[in-house]
Amino acid sequence: MDQVVERVSVIVPCFNEGDRIRKNLCEICDFLAAFAPDYELIAVDDGSSDDTRAEIQAASAAYPAIRPVYYDENIGKGYALREGFERATGRYVIFLDADLDLPPRQIALFFEIMRRENADVVIGNKRHPASRVEYPRRRAIISWIYSVSLRLLFHLPLHDTQAGLKLFKSEVLEKVFPKIVCKRFAFDVELLANVHRLGYKILEAPIELNFSRVLRLGRLTLGDLWKTGWDTLAIFYRLRVVRYYDREHLTPREFPRISIVITARGEEATLEECLERCLTQTYPAGFEVILVANHKGNIVQRPPLKVIETGDQRLSEKRDSGRKLAQYEIIAFLDGSVVPARNWMARAARNFGDPQIAAVSGPRLNSPQVDLPRQPVWRWVGTLLGSDSLRYRYISKAPRAGGDGMGNNLFVRRVVLDQIVNDSAPPECFEGSALAWTITRRLKQIIAYDPEVIVYRSAG
Repeated sequence: MDQVVERVSVIVPCFNEGDRIRKNLCEICDFLAAFAPDYELIAVDDGSSDDTRAEIQAASAAYPAIRPVYYDENIGKGYALREGFERATGRYVIFLDADLDLPPRQIALFFEIMRRENADVVIGNKRHPASRVEYPRRRAIISWIYSVSLRLLFHLPLHDTQAGLKLFKSEVLEKVFPKIVCKRFAFDVELLANVHRLGYKILEAPIELNFSRVLRLGRLTLGDLWKTGWDTLAIFYRLRVVRYYDREHLTPREFPRISIVITARGEEATLEECLERCLTQTYPAGFEVILVANHKGNIVQRPPLKVIETGDQRLSEKRDSGRKLAQYEIIAFLDGSVVPARNWMARAARNFGDPQIAAVSGPRLNSPQVDLPRQPVWRWVGTLLGSDSLRYRYISKAPRAGGDGMGNNLFVRRVVLDQIVNDSAPPECFEGSALAWTITRRLKQIIAYDPEVIVYRSAG
């Protein structure tokens, strides 16, 4: 077995794998130490509710090459792989399922095929003549039907897109990942459809698969199958109808500095959580947080947090006060009753690489911590009839978004706000969604709606 000299990044998405993840990660590392000594193993905990995080930490203590990545919400395997790739430093990137139904020793064959055939991507194929597969019959039938559907929709020259072992040259993922929307089961289809669309060479390899899930369909439910089908049609719509993937997705050469202006009355139950999440954002550039509230209560001012007490002012007046104090080139307006995702700023900032984008907005999701008795009401709020809009359709995650929330989740270029003020716009233009209306209708500028710029409604 020839060694791989260049650096290899193995990304392992994990969800509720606490009973075996430590053993499996150690097994992967033992193989890689001999096959690709210059390696890193990025284990991404996709919001597990068991002890997966602790088990990953224990494994990383024994194997320094393991790099743990955590976040609180279960968003999906595709999202986890993207989070892992953003931290990957290898020349080659491997996706490998955490259950090790596909033993890591097969990685050697994938590299052999890549080198011999000068391929850009090598993926596993359960239906390859040389594959040895122990697989539930019902799941095999579902997989075959899905494969035929993909050939009809996308003309993909592939027999299996879903096998949990894939090898990429890193430049392929660098080119494709900025276009990816899906977070769960249709993620592989969207990724490979775009790789094929860009002309990269994809080859399939035989695999050895020992299906270990107790349930006959594994973790798949009928609801998951429905969502996968819906998201697959959405990929077709983006690819063939609106040509979404043909657009150039610009990224900033440097991340802009951001001033977060949080408006609040002061007694919101989630205000402290909102502040803490803003202050601990994973963001590579400078930022500040400005709280504009009726009263600050127990909130302690500390860098980079500034607090302004305004008394009983209108929202538009509070926002204007925050704008005047803000010192950076992007100003984010946020309501104190919502809690942003940990990568909220970084996801928004990517859009400002396009100079035509004046502002960026994203969805409000219902809190994943809402208790069971109130879930039916929250699901109603997240429907088209229960809210003002439902654009956020393609993150297969319940509960879904209940609206665009432009008034409570909006990043705006400072020069755009200055233009509004210099044009003597009425003070009410800063009120709620009126600011978004002013930007798009009055100034005729563009607000990018990004489904990954997420804030959560309070569960309180």
